Amino acid sequence: MKYLLVFIAFIFLQTEGISQNLEIGEVKALLKTYQAEKSEAGLDELLEATETLFDNEEALSNGLALYLKAEVIKEQILSPDYESPENLDLYLDEVIDTYKGALIYDRMDKNRYNILLLLYDVKLALTAKGADYYTLGNYEVAYQYYNAATEINEVEIKFPRIARPDTSTIYTAAVVARLAEKDELAMEKFEQVVDLEYYRQDAYDQLIQLYKKNKFDVKARKLEIRKNKMFPPEQN
Repeated sequence: MKYLLVFIAFIFLQTEGISQNLEIGEVKALLKTYQAEKSEAGLDELLEATETLFDNEEALSNGLALYLKAEVIKEQILSPDYESPENLDLYLDEVIDTYKGALIYDRMDKNRYNILLLLYDVKLALTAKGADYYTLGNYEVAYQYYNAATEINEVEIKFPRIARPDTSTIYTAAVVARLAEKDELAMEKFEQVVDLEYYRQDAYDQLIQLYKKNKFDVKARKLEIRKNKMFPPEQN
């Protein structure tokens, strides 16, 4: 009886693996078709097939499945038909987790370079979405996109092709966080760019203003001294 149960379990696992491979093959084929035709219907079909693939939790640790999903996400975000999802926070978390997972489960770094190229395109696309909402005065959504771009950059740093923080992206996220009245987050990101010695005086000025607004007077005074060393008053 024990051997029968082991045999049944083995057959079940084999069947699951075959099913997942078929779903991966379907996503691959649909992705190739979409990239050739760029149709809205083709994208919808591709997204549906990808969702079905990831209904199986094993896909979350399958390097090839995650690499495919990373490609699909790039196509989705760059599509002219893209619209911000209702649950934007959840969607952006999924984007970040997908790229992180694709790099973690990439066996022997086989696809690392290509994943990082996809990641870079998505980072730029998220920044562009942030800029669009910033222009519209919707600082809340603009911040969500800019913040996601900085988190994608953090993944990029952990799996280096470009082993340095994107200071301009972090700075822009800080500015938009301030406009969205997310003072704590804005201070955190301005502190990042100041620590990275980003050469913009207004980054220091804005952080000083935030410190004063939030009653961090000692921090404000210390930062003013630091700013004056980097940007001597006689140079202004």
